[in-house]
Amino acid sequence: MILSSELIWLHLPRTGGTTTVEVFRRAISALPEKEKSNWWIDDDSLRDKHDNLDIRQVRRGSLPPARRIAMNFRPLDEWLYSNWKWAVAMGLNVDVDRYKNGEFFSLRLGSWCPADWWLGYFGPLDEFHFIRTTHFETDLAEVMAEVGLALQGPLPKLNGLTASEKESASHFRTDHACSLNPKWVNCEMKLWPS
Repeated sequence: MILSSELIWLHLPRTGGTTTVEVFRRAISALPEKEKSNWWIDDDSLRDKHDNLDIRQVRRGSLPPARRIAMNFRPLDEWLYSNWKWAVAMGLNVDVDRYKNGEFFSLRLGSWCPADWWLGYFGPLDEFHFIRTTHFETDLAEVMAEVGLALQGPLPKLNGLTASEKESASHFRTDHACSLNPKWVNCEMKLWPS
């Protein structure tokens, strides 16, 4: 999570969050000293980085009212594929077909959940500004400019999918996965109108 009176950025897993945090760290380090203290960036090694607003309020007390709430977002098939790859890399014995059917295994809950679980966890999405992973640099630069920050140098490598991985991810876009995740599909339709 990134916090200031201008922006709250929520960290939806598997959407380029580590890269986003690094970009913000660079931008904040370029600010005058007195302005740096207006920003808080979570330690990327902590599980707290995925807090929603309610949990963070309980952990810290009141949160500054922010003008904007932002979150990275990627297409459902790419998110499911990325989550499956992460689970396998972490040594979890997970069934790939569950992912292809729109679920992921949540270590937080100890159970299988639809991808939509994360969208419900973060709360009403109507006021969110989404940073699309497919348009990462332009969307991120827009959000940063609106809060007085600028990109500093080239972007760190986004853990995006290669062309062959995108082809593999397309097999994770099943009718069942879409029907199980209507919130995600609805967001996609707004962010990537055909």
